[in-house]
This record gives sequence, C-alpha cells and structure tokens, in this order.
Amino acid sequence: MVSMEGAPSILLRAPRVRPVRSDIQLVVDALRKTLGVSALELVFTMDGEAPERFVSGQGDATGRDRALDVGPGCTARLLVPDDVDDDRPVALAEVALRAILSLTDSLQRESALQSAIDASEDAVLIFDRDSAIAYANPAAETLIARQTEDSLAVCHADDRREPLFTFLCRTVEDVLRADGASSRWHGRLVVTDGRRLGCTVHSVAQPGGDRCAVVVLAEKALGEPARLHDFAASFGLSPREEEVAKLLFSGYSAGAIAEKLGISPHTARDHVKRLYRKTGSTSRDALLERITQVTCAPPSR
Repeated sequence: MVSMEGAPSILLRAPRVRPVRSDIQLVVDALRKTLGVSALELVFTMDGEAPERFVSGQGDATGRDRALDVGPGCTARLLVPDDVDDDRPVALAEVALRAILSLTDSLQRESALQSAIDASEDAVLIFDRDSAIAYANPAAETLIARQTEDSLAVCHADDRREPLFTFLCRTVEDVLRADGASSRWHGRLVVTDGRRLGCTVHSVAQPGGDRCAVVVLAEKALGEPARLHDFAASFGLSPREEEVAKLLFSGYSAGAIAEKLGISPHTARDHVKRLYRKTGSTSRDALLERITQVTCAPPSR
C-alpha cells in the first residue's frame, strides 16, 4: 500500500458533497418550532446547481431575507419572520447547517477511503485499544481464513514458529503501549507458506484520547527468473535443481513440486536436500532467505 505521508490530501480538496435533503428539512422544522412561528423558509444552493427551497409549517413564509454563512461551496438564505429578532434564527441556522455539511463531508471522505482500502491487494487491519480486530479489508479477511485453515505461522530467526495473528496481536500491544503519538513498527515476516510479508504497525490517535493500531501486510514482490538463474550459477546448481529452487521460491511444497515436474515425492525431497547442502542452508526457510537475498538485491552495475 502506497504511503501518503507528506502528500497533499486530494480527498480534503474535493468539491463539497450535497447533504441529504431530509437533514436540511429537519433543520428548518426544528428552527421553526424553536422560534415559535407558523411558517419558515430556507433556500439552499450548492455551487453550480439550482437552488432548493425548504419550507416548514402552514401558509406562506414572509419576512426579511437574510444570507447565512455556511462555508465554501454553497450558499443559504433564510426568510426571517418580521416579528422575530434577526440574530437568533440566523445564528441557529448557520450552526446547524455547518454541522450537517461537515458530517456529510466526513462521511464522504470515510466512504472513499474505505473503498480504496477495500480494493487494496495488501491486507489492512485495524485493532482497537484492546488489541481486538475492529476492521479487516477483503485481503485481510482472506488471510484470516488461511490462518484458520492452514495454521499460518511466522518463522523466527531461532527457528521458533508463532501463529501469524498471535504475533500481530502481540506487536499491536507493544506499539499501543509505546510512548509518543507516532509509535510504529516495521519489519519483514517469513511465513510458513514460503511468503515474505512486509509488516507495518502504526499507532493512531482517535477522538477522545484513545488509540488504535493500523496493520498493513504487503507481500514482497518476487525476483525476476533471471535473478534466480544468477542464484543457481553462484551455487553451482544443476538445471533441475534450479527448477526446483524456482518452485520453492514460488511457494510450492515438495509434494507440489513432485506433481508439477512429474517426479516422485522421494526424488523431489532429494532435490531439496541437495539444495540445502549446496547452499549451506539448514532448513527450507533458510534456503528461501538465501534466494530472497539474491533475487531481491538490486542488479549489479
């Protein structure tokens, strides 16, 4: 997921969104009752659109036409009854309309942001202050399902394996306990299915003083096949061993490699063992780490 830190906020500069018509009508109805008048009229206009007339009560509203200050992107005028002081209805209407417009804009931005996050191929989760998942986008929901079905675990350097979401919850707790408004953790996770996930955990302030944590899991791009050829050449691998290394790097198990290449599982395991020996690796994870170091390295000049 692309970081927007330091970038201009496009959503905040978007044209003002039209509020729900019924919300404005509620303002006019409530204002008429507060003022104790029989009829009240308000005209609301979004920039570039035709004016809309909102009437509350019985009969025709009459009185003095007053402009309301409701912020950029729209105008409003209130017909104040002659027997009512100008300032009170104008002030009340301005406060109410500004609140409606602010809420409408916030909901629109929230909807646009959620649509963008939902469309992301990266897994995005939001944990509340108790480290419980409050939101997961579709990519994260898929990962949660795989955690349940495939028992995904994080492979640590000391060969320990920790369930992926146990690790995430523990990291979220650490980040939320950390001092500072911009607490953050970033690292690379090696997962038992052979994938490398870039993981970022941010602590985010919420209204009222609470904090939540946003977790982004981005799958690392695989290296180009040509770089895998460099890896094979550097360790003196045979063409078949290079082929097996490519499949391991793509996430295939020994059984899946046997099926893919049309060889027996025993032969596939022998190829993997020879890869361990030639590359000085002690485990599948160590071998994949060696391949990653070569294939993800910048090309030499």
